[in-house]
Amino acid sequence: GLLLPGIGNSTRKGFMYSQPVFWAIDRSQDATFTYDYYSRIGSAFSADYRHRLTTRSSGNARFFWLQGSDFTDDEIAAGAEQVSGGWTLDGAHVQALPSNWRLNANASFFSSKEFVQGFEDNFNRFLRRNSSAGLFLTRSWSSFTLNIVADHNETFFGNVDSVVRRREPEIEFRVRRRPLYESLYFELEGSYAGLLREERSPDVDPRGGRYQRIDAFPEVSLAFTQIPWLTFTP
Repeated sequence: GLLLPGIGNSTRKGFMYSQPVFWAIDRSQDATFTYDYYSRIGSAFSADYRHRLTTRSSGNARFFWLQGSDFTDDEIAAGAEQVSGGWTLDGAHVQALPSNWRLNANASFFSSKEFVQGFEDNFNRFLRRNSSAGLFLTRSWSSFTLNIVADHNETFFGNVDSVVRRREPEIEFRVRRRPLYESLYFELEGSYAGLLREERSPDVDPRGGRYQRIDAFPEVSLAFTQIPWLTFTP
């Protein structure tokens, strides 16, 4: 059904009209679609989706698109502020899987830095300069934990230059402190990562590349506890 519209005015965006429509898909998911009109920078459309399909999963996603302004050179010379068109996409999902596996996924993308700086009124979103997406899979059992991470992160410097960092993927295995024999304990943290780092600029070949990394940190400790008020662990 139709929700209450929003009306306003801005020196940069002009007359503003917003009309949301709510859709209760079923008892576990819903969506909101919104049409926005700005007299100075064109039309916009957004879609918000939320779900809790099971007791062990939940998620949300939001897409926003803006047409952008199209001023003439004379209007820009007279003081009209050009706003670039573009889009943003944000989402997150949490899912409990069989055998104690748990999945977290998230994404946060935008079409260009010019769009974010030209359109956003929220100070924190105005300063946004990262596009990212990630997948985190984890399982814990007994004294062990296994983590698998794959992600992509692009950080913009200025409007076009950027640095891309990617894990494709990183696998981490942990053994929590566990007894080997009486007061002798063992623990371990180890990981393998396939990594990418590139510096990107227009009309220039990317600088950087892929590399691999392996880490292992085993530890054996012996606790002396003969004195009740003192513990010494080499």
